[in-house]
Amino acid sequence: MNDKSVEYIKKSIHFLDKISYIPALSVSIIFFIFFLKILVNPFDWIYLSSTYLLGSIIGFLFFIYDKNYISPMIYNEEFDYILLDALCLGIIGCIFHGIGIILLIKGVFILILNIDKDFLSNTNEKNIYHQNLRLNLYYSLSSISSRAGLVIIMMVFYYQGISLILNVFNQLIIGNFQIIFESFYIFLIISVLILIFDHNNEELVNGISDLNAKLGGKELIKGILACCFYATGIFILFRGIILISFPEDKVDLSYNKIKKKEKDLVIYSN
Repeated sequence: MNDKSVEYIKKSIHFLDKISYIPALSVSIIFFIFFLKILVNPFDWIYLSSTYLLGSIIGFLFFIYDKNYISPMIYNEEFDYILLDALCLGIIGCIFHGIGIILLIKGVFILILNIDKDFLSNTNEKNIYHQNLRLNLYYSLSSISSRAGLVIIMMVFYYQGISLILNVFNQLIIGNFQIIFESFYIFLIISVLILIFDHNNEELVNGISDLNAKLGGKELIKGILACCFYATGIFILFRGIILISFPEDKVDLSYNKIKKKEKDLVIYSN
């Protein structure tokens, strides 16, 4: 791929970035308008909350992450830092009323651009980037793993929410507290705890220099446990696979000093 093709892909990414948030924001607004029916029909609060309000929140979360995190990286053309962000979130978004379709296409272009960079740079740059490619993949997944897991849980309750909520309420009202020990809720609690732990340790993970198979094994265990509830830990699992694939005992971070990306974004305007 020549320079003209690379420039075309970059322009495509910038164009898609200007519109990729529209489906998520539109769905969020529409669902919130439907939720306002609670003002005239307050007795349907369980149904309205578990469908329209939850759906509005899910759409808004996609909008926030795309507009406030991915877009600034694209604006600065720091594509290495969002190697898989748009692609993975786009896949999840496609399951939820197709709001991730443009985000998915944008993610494919970003991935193509980075893969091409790995294979077609000059020898020195190629070797450096090849050394850090898996590292970039790991940190990209680290930035979305807990957030994506939370969205998956919310989508589960969106599609099954009213029956799950009513069942829990009815069982607790009649004094059947054993319901919380059912496998569904046990796996839910385990997944939530793992996602909370993963999110709280994100800054530690972004600064760690000892990335090796041992850490990858721990990531695999966390990911497998979290995946017991509707694959909420799928991206943690992928992180473990990436680390295990490292041939080195330790990864050299001299070239790619990973920073806490949210803190280093600059203010920009489209």
